[in-house]
Amino acid sequence: KIVLITLNQQGFLEMRNALKEKLSEADIQVIADEIINPGEQDFRSVVAKTMAKEPELYILLFFSPELDIVTKQIREAKITQPITSMLSFGFSTQPELYEGLWFVDSIEAKGNFYDRFKKRFGREAQVGSPNAYDIVNLLVYGFEQTFAQGKPSSAQVVQTLQSVKDFDGMLGTLSIDEKGAVFSP
Repeated sequence: KIVLITLNQQGFLEMRNALKEKLSEADIQVIADEIINPGEQDFRSVVAKTMAKEPELYILLFFSPELDIVTKQIREAKITQPITSMLSFGFSTQPELYEGLWFVDSIEAKGNFYDRFKKRFGREAQVGSPNAYDIVNLLVYGFEQTFAQGKPSSAQVVQTLQSVKDFDGMLGTLSIDEKGAVFSP
């Protein structure tokens, strides 16, 4: 049973919608789906309302300062259920609030990725751009390696990708496990 709390902002709402779809496919129940507005400071009523539903996990989809405020108010309410997020905890101004928690994050790309991106596209790279760059290159690698054996099936490409142990990516040396999880330093 999951509680989603999302900032009323296009990018976070898109993340929320995609996540809700995947959770539904996996038969994971979203028992509360709260949207908060930028600049809000008091989330105690949202916390109390969601706490009453006895969730097993809180997923927070927004950045600081709201992220830190909500997390403090969850802890002040003596809620002990895990909290997680995507791309948010790494941007907190108070990272100690998230010590020991699991979350998905991006890291800085190596080399001159950001300069090359800006030169080519005329704008700054967004959060997660190096991740996307590496994923696309991993897919290209998987297809190229499998094409050597003739026209590949999806299963053959997946098998090739699951054997990747030392791919040189923008996020460092990447490896992929048998479940398809991509690991970087």
